[in-house]
Amino acid sequence: MNKTKFFIGTTVVLLIVNLLLVTFIFLRKPPKHHPEGPKYIIIERLGFNENQIKEYESLIDEHRKQIRAADERISSLKSELYLGLKTQNQNTDSSMKLQLFKKKLKISISLILKIFRSFVMKNNKKNLMSF
Repeated sequence: MNKTKFFIGTTVVLLIVNLLLVTFIFLRKPPKHHPEGPKYIIIERLGFNENQIKEYESLIDEHRKQIRAADERISSLKSELYLGLKTQNQNTDSSMKLQLFKKKLKISISLILKIFRSFVMKNNKKNLMSF
């Protein structure tokens, strides 16, 4: 009789916890999603006019082109490196692998610097936040 009460009590507690969890999941408000992410949030919060929006979109396009080009270079270097690792022999030149790593690192660093410049430097040169 004592075990029966314990199991009934445990079952009731678990049932209540499950019901609370299900109601929390279904009654929670979904997060607000903007169509293209932070682009429209920035435009909306800073109150850009038409000229500022066009300039901002051109900066975004330029930034995306630079990032895409760097990503393509990194992908080609990775392919070369993986091909070299796949066909690894005793005669495989390790200096070639080191050069590929260095090229990839150089492109990755330049990519990081481009991202940094797009957020910091261009903001100082082209003040889009003027009201």
